[in-house]
Amino acid sequence: MSIAFFHQNEVIGAQGGIQRYIATLMDQGGKKCFLVTEDVPGRNDQRLRLHLPVIRGIPKWIRFTWTIWNNVSEIRSFLRQNEISVLEFSRPEYAIFAFLFPGKKVFTFHGTGPINTELAQKAVTFVFSWLVLFQADSVQIVGPDARALPWIAQKLLKKKISFIDAWFDDCFSPSPFPDTAERIRVFYAGRLHPQKNPELLFAIAGELHKKYGEMIEFNYFGADGSCIPPELYGKALIDRGLQTAPDLAKAIAQCHFGVLTSFYEGSPFIVVEGLACGRGYVLPPVLGLLRTYSSHRGVFFSKEYTVSSFIEKIETLIRQIRENGLDPMTVAQGVKYRSKAEVAQSIISKLGIE
Repeated sequence: MSIAFFHQNEVIGAQGGIQRYIATLMDQGGKKCFLVTEDVPGRNDQRLRLHLPVIRGIPKWIRFTWTIWNNVSEIRSFLRQNEISVLEFSRPEYAIFAFLFPGKKVFTFHGTGPINTELAQKAVTFVFSWLVLFQADSVQIVGPDARALPWIAQKLLKKKISFIDAWFDDCFSPSPFPDTAERIRVFYAGRLHPQKNPELLFAIAGELHKKYGEMIEFNYFGADGSCIPPELYGKALIDRGLQTAPDLAKAIAQCHFGVLTSFYEGSPFIVVEGLACGRGYVLPPVLGLLRTYSSHRGVFFSKEYTVSSFIEKIETLIRQIRENGLDPMTVAQGVKYRSKAEVAQSIISKLGIE
């Protein structure tokens, strides 16, 4: 049996947990995995590329849905020709068209859903979760927290829900710490989306630069460097750009630890990737992260969403690294079971497409 992933964005080389999830499964599943997505030049293999209308101010998921409805016959033919019997939908909104196509239906929820201030998106997710309830053969939650689903839907779908963790590619492997005498290198990797609480990240970077100057180098790896305030850009926070997985692994190896400031998280890829490189982390007090990493070697949790609380833990981790109290091999050992091949093949097996 084969599977088709429905997602509005091309996933190869893209930033974000949804994209990483689909790209990895397509890589591991090989010729049994297909993607129904936007039309991006140069991406032809295993794909049905659909031309999405460009309408300013209209969310992409609406434009993607409109395109799906206008191409039902073509999509059905694509599914039939490739003997696709499993359909995976990466957003609950896709329940508005999922019923149009035959096959086992899997809906995947990433993280804990929209943040409380994103009222419109939160309402959309809530409404379409009820359509998921009536269509899903199974539901996957990336991370240990299912709050993206209304609690009644969680209860009714209980037997169909499975939780999965993020994984790391083979290129992420432990290495000795770089010298700490010259400077300490900190990193943040990923989107600078409101859910990630970038204002706190910027405040932490600014305070570290004010307190320690060039003794601490704070690096940003991602595609949102334009969001960094001008007064911090290139000084308190250095924009290294979006990295491929191998390049990101090399960049992390040149750093000492990472920082995450998010309000909400499910099972972020960058944390397990950093730990797989043997690098510790200072994390926010997010329930899902606490459940997963509270006893992990090299991981420190800030008690509050304040600059002082984060810097206290950052300074604790720096002391531990400088005093040789943190072994990269030991840090990496704690996530060894979450290698890409092992986790991805387990998911593929559960989807029933072996």
